[in-house]
Amino acid sequence: MGSALDPRSLASARRSNRQLMLLLPMFLPAHALTLDLLLRESVGRGLRFLLLSNDAFRSLLKNVYISAMTQLQVAVPDSEGRVMLWEQYQVRPDLPTHLTRVGCWISRAQALKSGPSSLSLVPETGTDADEGLKDTSLAVSGPLGFLKDLPQDLHERSEGLRLLLGAGVLLGPREELASRRGDLDGTTLRCMADDFQPLTIPDYGPAGDYRVTGSFVDIMAILERSLNFTCSWSRPEDRAWGALQPDGTWNGMIGDLIADKGDVIVAISRTLPREEVVDFTLPLLLDRHILVLRRPGTANSGISWSSYTQEFSSGAWAGAAMMVLFMGSCITLITRYSRSSGGHVPFTESILLILGAACQQGTKQDIQGTAGRIVLLTALLLGTVTYIHYTSFLISALSVNRLLLPFTTLAELTRVDSHQLMVLKSTVQEDVLKLSTNPVYQKAWANIQAGGEWGSVATNDVGFAKVLEGKNVYLTTESEYSYQYGGDSRILALTKEKYIAIFVSVAVTKKSQLKELFDNRLVRMRSAGLLSKILKDWGEARPPPLPNAAPPLSLAKTGSAFLLLAAGTALSLCALGMEVLVTRCLKRSALASR
Repeated sequence: MGSALDPRSLASARRSNRQLMLLLPMFLPAHALTLDLLLRESVGRGLRFLLLSNDAFRSLLKNVYISAMTQLQVAVPDSEGRVMLWEQYQVRPDLPTHLTRVGCWISRAQALKSGPSSLSLVPETGTDADEGLKDTSLAVSGPLGFLKDLPQDLHERSEGLRLLLGAGVLLGPREELASRRGDLDGTTLRCMADDFQPLTIPDYGPAGDYRVTGSFVDIMAILERSLNFTCSWSRPEDRAWGALQPDGTWNGMIGDLIADKGDVIVAISRTLPREEVVDFTLPLLLDRHILVLRRPGTANSGISWSSYTQEFSSGAWAGAAMMVLFMGSCITLITRYSRSSGGHVPFTESILLILGAACQQGTKQDIQGTAGRIVLLTALLLGTVTYIHYTSFLISALSVNRLLLPFTTLAELTRVDSHQLMVLKSTVQEDVLKLSTNPVYQKAWANIQAGGEWGSVATNDVGFAKVLEGKNVYLTTESEYSYQYGGDSRILALTKEKYIAIFVSVAVTKKSQLKELFDNRLVRMRSAGLLSKILKDWGEARPPPLPNAAPPLSLAKTGSAFLLLAAGTALSLCALGMEVLVTRCLKRSALASR
């Protein structure tokens, strides 16, 4: 037995990817001690064990900790010439021991003596056939008579039996090991979760107890019922998800899991650095990141001074002003040098005359001659064209809310450099932008660093609040945006490009038996369509988007026009006051001269 347990031979067999089974005796306390030492050493992990023993194996294995995912069976002969197969495991050393009979071996003579009168014999050609008995190895279909003599707990394993005519019938478990481990003895698992809506939605009860709901919590509830455990919820003190620090340690929930402050992290994205220190279940959701920003024209403070000027660009306004000045100069020149003119019109009066004509207003000035009339007609056409373009865009800008976006992609954002980019700290997106060799991601990370403490925000609520404040852009997942702010018309998602795809799953401590137990149940849930239904139901539970109707005009948009009109009225009153003052001064001067 010494050579069989040689660590070098075991390591060599493991490197060759062969399924290695150790056949060990279990009759003496020394045998139990050897097994215990082997199970505690790393060399014994991943091996299969078959122990040959008698009825004393229960007492011999009493102090041996056999974890739930250890593939160990005990073969014990009984008084009727059969060999019973037993499995023993514990969830934790301080929890009860589970002992289950999982199979039975019956000799060839017993099987043929009590078997069916006629066997349907099919040559065995599969890879599982015993090489030495390939000619006499036959598969059995139909009922076997000896089953009535077996213990009741083995009757359900009667399907798919194999009869080896040179040996006997082996009645063993057909399901995988994780499927046979369905009881965690009601143990309490320390589950950690943070804000990742709608996967995990944190809240606090009236007594200050931490509570979590969401799609992944519903999945965990099914696992609780299936595996007989309960969850106690907590969140990390530093509110971080888990990032590798310069000193080689981990912060956030990953750090707490490594430090044995928790057993499970519910809803966390997988990365290669994280997979080196913790284990992940199979992926449950594929998510991507998008850019969100405040919708243009939805400023929540003050009056919008651009509501009545954004219709034309600065160049267009300058062009219109140049046309008015040019036409006013033409009127002044024409009325000064034309013989058919009714009198000279000063330049200032000419400007007012052109503006009046552009606004389709008549004038008392006697403009005679072809040249003058052409200029007035041109001014009228200028006013008409300008009015048509201005009003059409004004209606669209005030009612339809046409979007004038400064950028639509991350690359354009880095070129424009007009907004501050933000990410959630200690997350996958922060690590990807920090370590990526992609030039766009490198510029994006420089933008984040330039923002100081607001480049990496602590929570999603802070990120979305900063978006509503002004020129800030938040890189977040599609699921979080859709569930939390998909119905908020103030926030706009840029979906032209999507970034940083992530797989979200459940994390457990490294080499934890929970991984295989969870994966086994999650595969069943996925096959039954239960996972997709839960995720879909929570996705549809988000608030409905606002109707796509034109909103009524607000004071924020019309206030600037009202203030300008009031200023014009006030200017006319000032002009009236000045006129009255000048008139009185002239009268006093006239009286004084007399």
